[in-house]
Amino acid sequence: MIASIARKLGWCAAAGAALTGLALATTVVRLDFAGLTRLSTHVVAGTVQGATTARTPDGGAIVTLTGVSVVAQWKGETGAASITVRTPGGRVGDEVMELSGSPELVPGSTVLLFLERNPDGTYGVISLAQGSFRVTTERDGSFWVEPDPAAADLLVAGAGDAQVDADKVPLWSARAQVDAARDLGAADPDALPAGT
Repeated sequence: MIASIARKLGWCAAAGAALTGLALATTVVRLDFAGLTRLSTHVVAGTVQGATTARTPDGGAIVTLTGVSVVAQWKGETGAASITVRTPGGRVGDEVMELSGSPELVPGSTVLLFLERNPDGTYGVISLAQGSFRVTTERDGSFWVEPDPAAADLLVAGAGDAQVDADKVPLWSARAQVDAARDLGAADPDALPAGT
């Protein structure tokens, strides 16, 4: 719950700064695959579909709503073949809102996303672009996971001007780290739903 509130407050504060025209870098806590998994309600791989933009219900911000066709579910069950991922920023009419470090979900790309389910049924990406990865195929047919290009715009909290890790890893290695963190989290009584 606290992580959810902190994540939401973090991007809302940055969005407010973006709307007022201040040039501020977006700062996040450094998270590895295990940390991203623990904070996520869902971890999915899928293909990015089209996107639309909208205002938040209070009218204070603009968000992009992107369809993702789910290919694999590594944590959590979405219960649907396609989900909607909500990211901060976008264009509505002549008004543009940008947030440095917001995930770049490009139609047609294959992605690995660390997500939190929102009350309205959409999903938010954990820690902005740090929780978004592109899945690529090498010439030898092997699959690799590389950070979302927008992750280069994120700074690590308490580390000066250090950026988040930009290492490319084999898909099997990412999957092993997610599985280990997911299985470890299931053994933690605080991670279990109430009443279990």
